[in-house]
Amino acid sequence: MHPWLRISGQDFFNHTLTLPLRPSTRRASLFARYKDKPLPKNPDPFTEKIIDGVRPYLSDLASPEGRAARENGAQAFNEHAPRVLHAIRSLQAGPLQFNWAALKQNELISSPRHPFLHEYSNAIQEQYRNGQPDYWDPRMHDLLQDIAVHAAVYRCTNGLEVCLLWLIRTRNFTLVKELYGRFMHGLGENESWEDDEDDSSREDQGLAGMTLHTRQSSGFLVPGRVNILLALIAAHAGENDFAGAFRICLQTTTRFTPSFTTPFIRSLSYDQPFQARVSTFVERLVVARLLSFPSELQRLLQTLQKPGSDQALERLYQNVIQGMTGEDAYISASDSLSRTVTMPHEAWAFFLKAFIRAGRQDLAGKLWTDMNTFGIPRSATIWTAALEGYVETKRALEATTLVKVMEQQGVVFNHRAYMVAIGAYYQAKQRFEAWALFQKFLRQSNPRPNQQEVLDVTNTVIRGVLRMNQTKEAEDLLSSLRKSGPAPDTLTYNILLAHYARRQDFHALGRLVGEMASEDISWDVHTFSTILNALEAAGRPDATDMVIQMMRRQNVRPTTATVTAIIEQQLKEQKEANLQTAWKLFTMMEQDPELKPKESTYSVMLNGILRGHWLPRDVAIRYRGEILGRMRRDRIVRTNETYQGPAEAMSYLRQMEAGRLVISVQTWRVLLYGLENFKAWPEALEVVGKLEKSKKYMSPSLTLKVEKIKKHAEGQPAAYMAGHNVLELE
Repeated sequence: MHPWLRISGQDFFNHTLTLPLRPSTRRASLFARYKDKPLPKNPDPFTEKIIDGVRPYLSDLASPEGRAARENGAQAFNEHAPRVLHAIRSLQAGPLQFNWAALKQNELISSPRHPFLHEYSNAIQEQYRNGQPDYWDPRMHDLLQDIAVHAAVYRCTNGLEVCLLWLIRTRNFTLVKELYGRFMHGLGENESWEDDEDDSSREDQGLAGMTLHTRQSSGFLVPGRVNILLALIAAHAGENDFAGAFRICLQTTTRFTPSFTTPFIRSLSYDQPFQARVSTFVERLVVARLLSFPSELQRLLQTLQKPGSDQALERLYQNVIQGMTGEDAYISASDSLSRTVTMPHEAWAFFLKAFIRAGRQDLAGKLWTDMNTFGIPRSATIWTAALEGYVETKRALEATTLVKVMEQQGVVFNHRAYMVAIGAYYQAKQRFEAWALFQKFLRQSNPRPNQQEVLDVTNTVIRGVLRMNQTKEAEDLLSSLRKSGPAPDTLTYNILLAHYARRQDFHALGRLVGEMASEDISWDVHTFSTILNALEAAGRPDATDMVIQMMRRQNVRPTTATVTAIIEQQLKEQKEANLQTAWKLFTMMEQDPELKPKESTYSVMLNGILRGHWLPRDVAIRYRGEILGRMRRDRIVRTNETYQGPAEAMSYLRQMEAGRLVISVQTWRVLLYGLENFKAWPEALEVVGKLEKSKKYMSPSLTLKVEKIKKHAEGQPAAYMAGHNVLELE
């Protein structure tokens, strides 16, 4: 054992800190620096609370009994910890049982800082992979599995993973579930390890582009954690217990992605029928999980309705329909059938809208037929979803035709359906039909209208009449709201402010701002952004300062987040005038100590400038260079860069290296994915080399990406490689 691994009683502060300390460690130097300094005479309440909490422990440690406990703990650790590792490597059950029991008895293994837990887990992994576990003493299995479970609780999961895989191969599914239960009991309520790298931000499609998301966005994707859950799913698959597997998935925050599930399922190739069943279980669990949490399904469908993703969208829908049919159907089309999961009614609407937005009219027609087949009623929610799909894709003719069909079919419109239908008529410039539908809504709402619903529909009408340049009608509607109710809200005024700002009618803008003040209506980001645009159009050089003053008068404390939101709103307009305004705000933030830009501010600026190619190429390059220069000056590191070509990506990487900035795993990931998309294999290989040299932790997905890039690069002829050293901005 290395001398520094031996713990002295002096450094053994308590049983929760079992990591050996060297004199050169940062903790030791801090202790030496502050140990003789007196406590503050008049500490603030927070500091005083901390001191009161620590004082009893300091007293215990300073007592003779405390010193003796430290000496005994250090001696026990130094004696038994290395022997456990040796016994694992030599497969000696007797010594292993004795020394492991001694560590547990002295409570010397209850910390993630235990210097041997990782070694224990790796040694167990080595024994199960390269040894002959089929011939071991059962007592050895029990001991190794106990150690593996304990190590896995403290993030060292390699050992438990191979234990579970061996148990699956031997068909001991009961013990797999038992070990998983002990592992979860050890975790307690901590389902995620908070200081691990978050690997959830990448776009990782597979299994029809699906991901098993967590209910809590804070849950991290830890490879070992996922593999342990997959082993439990495999055990349930071995027992053909899909309902049990689904209950487990609902109870955990762990999620599946293909980068984890594919290698695991590949490891079961020794039994192909079982491998196929596990694969089916995983795919069905993903679908069942999505249907159980419709909001997650809706978010996924929003990503799959983008161009190029319609095939994944189609596969997902096919998986859902297949789950409703056949002998092993697990999805119920309605509450009338008792199955593992029920297809929520709104899910039909989500799929229908996604199909229309993706331009897959054929899939929309199939869904319409499937609803007939399964006896699903076409509620106003379903019709409205189809209508929204047409309106959002600016297909006014189809939208207005659908409105007429809805009326012919006797569909009872809810307030959301009225909003979308009225918007569709105004989009088609059919103002009389829109106004008639609005009057029908008002008649239907009486005698006891829902005030918020009336306001929502009226705001839609105000937006529509302003689209038709019917300013007087919009003002009349505003007056009616102020007199008869419901009272106009921030959105009402934002719609009118934006209209007058576009027309540069500053008199009307001033009047509306005064009305908002008199009515005590709060402002939001859109309000401030609209006013800022108007002030800039009026040629006010102090426009940004005036907006900040307005925020303070509205009791809105200017912060980095609020000003960044205004910048983002400006850049969404994709006009050079708005860019100038955003740049003034950005410069003002740099000069104000309370509004210093953060990484998110720089990200908003870069994304707004580079996405969409709305700026001339030379202007975009100039602004991008200026922003990156300021980032280097302030030592700001982006975790999610936007590049317009491999040359710019590599230039940014070299700038970070020259500035000795820490490069996160997410930055490496974005570089590799982007370079692969450009098929810039020389640059990708260079990044792979730098990543491997950095010795950063690589998740399974990142490891697969590195291997894929190496294979692609090796297969390219020399002429191809030489011709792709430099790629200019397009």
